[in-house]
Amino acid sequence: MMRIIIVIPPKDFKDESISEITSMFKKWKVEYVFSSSIIGKCYGYHGAEVVSTTKYSDIASEDFDGMILINGPGFEEYKLYDSRIILDLFRLFNEKGKLIACIGNTIKALAKANIITNKKIAFVKDPETVRFAKLFRGIVTENLLESDGNIITATNSEKAAEFSKLIVEQLGII
Repeated sequence: MMRIIIVIPPKDFKDESISEITSMFKKWKVEYVFSSSIIGKCYGYHGAEVVSTTKYSDIASEDFDGMILINGPGFEEYKLYDSRIILDLFRLFNEKGKLIACIGNTIKALAKANIITNKKIAFVKDPETVRFAKLFRGIVTENLLESDGNIITATNSEKAAEFSKLIVEQLGII
């Protein structure tokens, strides 16, 4: 069975991204674990509650087949794009060819991990995220969803259903 780690801020993640992804994972029996800077309840921007069972500082890449960062204002508030732990995990997952998926403003962390050279990245509206993607030599496309090698990116939560389906396809489940 495939196992995915879903990284979220303690509060203000996008509920709709979580809802679409976990719904798809349940349908296709993909095991997933929520991880944050805390263990316990984390709260979405619109009130959703999920339980983080592990701190992202305790993630072991060998225990998972992929890693997803969930977007939302909390990602910016907690400055997860500057988390040395998350950036190092991205590099480790990338070195092992494991799935890495980012949606919306989390693409900034993907860029800062310096693993997107010559990789196609989904269009995002945030100028700072685009600047980082270009600075780290990513190819920002006009597409709202991109898959390039082991990296999947989506513009925003409106693409979460397609994003989730692409993740499941990339894992070889459908």
